[in-house]
Amino acid sequence: MGLEPLLCRPMLQRTDLSRMQQLFELVSIAAESPTEPPEACLREICALMEQVTPSDLGLLRPTPSQGKQADGPCVIRTQTVYESPAFDIVVFVFPAGAAIPLHDHPGMTVMSKVLYGTLGMRSFDWVEPPTRAQLEQWSIEQEEMEECGTEARPMIGGSAEGRPALRRGETVLTPEAPTFLLRPRFCNIHAFEAAGECAVLDVLLPPYDDETGRDCHYFEAAPSSEQAQQPDVAMLGLIPAPAKLVIRRAAYKGPAVGSRGAGSR
Repeated sequence: MGLEPLLCRPMLQRTDLSRMQQLFELVSIAAESPTEPPEACLREICALMEQVTPSDLGLLRPTPSQGKQADGPCVIRTQTVYESPAFDIVVFVFPAGAAIPLHDHPGMTVMSKVLYGTLGMRSFDWVEPPTRAQLEQWSIEQEEMEECGTEARPMIGGSAEGRPALRRGETVLTPEAPTFLLRPRFCNIHAFEAAGECAVLDVLLPPYDDETGRDCHYFEAAPSSEQAQQPDVAMLGLIPAPAKLVIRRAAYKGPAVGSRGAGSR
């Protein structure tokens, strides 16, 4: 345990590397852990993400006229900095009013840093974390609901009562706020809503992968008498991916990153 800071900290001293290459190397070290990433590495990653600016990623903040969107679903754009089976580094660009509903991150550690704009977040944790078999069943149920194309009642495991989850609270993320750290058992279910144009840098460690039980599931609060009896508990039911949720890839224009030190500036 005492060696963890030594494994991570030297990377921050490489001033010949772009911040994104430094981030890549720190996350690569954290991804080598067979379990959850070492706490020291997570602290170093969060600290470095707090130094990242939009220009480090080739991002230009839109002008008010550019930020406006025509009628129709708000399209959220993703710019992939790096992706692999071990981790992803990605930027989410939200237009004003865009939202991602409640969704989970099974077995994942995720770090999020707002680069510009304001992002509202509310979060929950399961009272009893689901097993991999339950997660796989939820994926099947979600696919069936999507195929039906109907506004099905929220449910889990065929029950409309949902599953109890603890409310972690609501917060507002801004560029001044520290990097937000989501863990397998902390704030693992959350929703986002952009008050205006907003960009967020995310590190997903490991990334989503439905073949290993890390599929993304969507939820909403389901009516339940238990909810009224326990103010800090909500009953969350599975829903299909909302039709109005549109996420599309866009070109990443920042420095390339990789194991050979690509993209140094």
